[in-house]
Amino acid sequence: LNKEQGAFAKFDLDLLEKMTAHAANALVVAQVAHQHAQLKAILSEISDAMTSSQELNDLLKSLSKIVCSHLGVERSAIFLFDSKSDELVLAATAHGKINNIRFPSNAGIAGSVFTSETPLIIDDAYADTRFNQEIDRQTGFRTRSILCAPIWKKGNGKEKRKVIGVAQCVNKIKGAFIDQDLDLLANMTTQAAHALEAANLTHDLIRMKNYNECILESIGDGIISIDNDCNIAKVNKAAAVILCVDDPAHCIGHDMEYIFTEANDWIVDAVNWVFESGKARTLRNEKYQSVGGKIFDVNISLRPLTDEHFQQIGCIVQIEDVTREHKLHGTLTRYMSETVAEQLLEDGCESMLDTKLNVATVLFTGINGFSSIARDLGPIPTVDMLNSYFHIMTECVFENDGTLDKFVGDSLLAIFGAPVESQNDPDNALRTAIKMQREIFALNKERVKNNEAPLQVGIGITTGEIVSGRIGSSKRMDYASIGRSVNLAAQLEDACKEYGADIIVSEATVGALKKKYALRELDHIRVNGIDEAVPIYEVLDHRLEDEWGHLNSDSLSLYYEALSWYREHRFKEAADVFQKVLKIQPNDIVSAKYRDRCISFMEKMPPQNWDGVWDTKKENSIFSRCLEGDLHTSANSFSDVDSISPDEKGLRGMFSRFSRTTSWKLQRSNRSMTSD
Repeated sequence: LNKEQGAFAKFDLDLLEKMTAHAANALVVAQVAHQHAQLKAILSEISDAMTSSQELNDLLKSLSKIVCSHLGVERSAIFLFDSKSDELVLAATAHGKINNIRFPSNAGIAGSVFTSETPLIIDDAYADTRFNQEIDRQTGFRTRSILCAPIWKKGNGKEKRKVIGVAQCVNKIKGAFIDQDLDLLANMTTQAAHALEAANLTHDLIRMKNYNECILESIGDGIISIDNDCNIAKVNKAAAVILCVDDPAHCIGHDMEYIFTEANDWIVDAVNWVFESGKARTLRNEKYQSVGGKIFDVNISLRPLTDEHFQQIGCIVQIEDVTREHKLHGTLTRYMSETVAEQLLEDGCESMLDTKLNVATVLFTGINGFSSIARDLGPIPTVDMLNSYFHIMTECVFENDGTLDKFVGDSLLAIFGAPVESQNDPDNALRTAIKMQREIFALNKERVKNNEAPLQVGIGITTGEIVSGRIGSSKRMDYASIGRSVNLAAQLEDACKEYGADIIVSEATVGALKKKYALRELDHIRVNGIDEAVPIYEVLDHRLEDEWGHLNSDSLSLYYEALSWYREHRFKEAADVFQKVLKIQPNDIVSAKYRDRCISFMEKMPPQNWDGVWDTKKENSIFSRCLEGDLHTSANSFSDVDSISPDEKGLRGMFSRFSRTTSWKLQRSNRSMTSD
């Protein structure tokens, strides 16, 4: 303005144009220098953030603050992609507050940038249909403009580069967002991606280290690692307990003789042998003396420790404590499940094994016709068969937390509730019996394939008081259970043969069950050694509907109707209804047994004061007297009774055969019980 001498000429205009051209070049150089300085400062801040931030969340928060500061915006945020849910998740904000914000990876401005992999400048957010105004309404914040760019993860030889998230800036404080801001944000996100990748790698390494530490500490055996200089590198908690070391960290860096003292120089010799030979070594049943002088029985395994190039970098010493507690644990698990054994050891097994009176559920099993099977097989094959059979039965017991009491010939006695009681003992016993029968069913399929006779197993279960504890002499003692409940369970197993049942349970067990089962009331019996009547039930859960008709509701209803007539001493009506059951279920041994009883009682009535209890302990029981007193007369005069129906007359032959067979069985059973 206002040339001092004369007027402006063309020369002045040319000179000014040259000066502005040089000035423009200088401005460009200055802008580039400023950008480089700004980018250098950003890189320095990102580097500082990576150095100072061990946690990934802290690094993301620092990166968000750097973006906010250098671009001069009100808010900034970083969203990372969750591949499992296909969502963008808010990972960090400059102001530090993070809500649980996640949305589909293709939703909103951020979703558009993520899917298109293209940065965006939005001058008016409310004018863009992709913007979700609901967030502003909830927070009270007003979004005017948005700058958003994808965060790229660099590729390598196997993997192409890909977008792993989005960086977003909101409301530039001075002016509007320009392309220079977009370039700066792109550069920042590139550096941020490198930082994230390094942080993720560090995070994975720390997580893997912690994971390995957890595994090491959770191992029950003692683990000690020794480096090539024979210094201690790691001692886990289990090793510290065995070695009687108060703080495992105090051992780190010391020579291995720091914990393997003179009394244990055999371990030092073994470690040196591993270093020299490069081979593993195992030492069993050795004596280890701790710093405090305590002696442990230990098994020790030593193995060379190698790197990824199979170069030896140390030695691993594994110490297993096999002192009395561990030996006892191994012994207990031969007689009971792992769960019961663990509880027994935790609660102090010495006192729990003392003799005491308690309520338990007793299970007794036996193989029908075992004597004949053993005679046909011979001694050694019989033992092989029993071993296979008992293995299956024992697994069923242990699976339901039972205690194996003893094997007696072909019989197995298991206790549920001793030495450790639980509220589910009756159910556990019944589930065991059901599982046993199902396993026997599967075993019999294999036996038939091998041309072997199938096994028929009877199981008796009852609940009541027993005496359990160590029983024997001063030289040998066993943990065993005795009592009338044990006797009753054995006799219920024997009753399975008479009633054609697989599983018979007493009313005491049925009343204690918590779950529902398919049960059928059988009878009221009086057994040897017990004066009271015992109601008994048959368990049907293990039977298949297509091969066991008792699950037929019609026949079951008729059965209970007949049983009611029987107990009212109305034997004619009872026999008729039991016969109806047999027409539906011809193989129902129980109904046939009741029908024949009724036929017998119709010929010779029981005493009027008879309580309906079937007495199995007396040879001269009511039914036995009927059979033995005038058997042929009863059978022959059967047709002369006017009240007998034609259907019943047809049963004469069957009744005669049944009478002779049952009389023999009862006499044999009573002789066996008397001798027992």
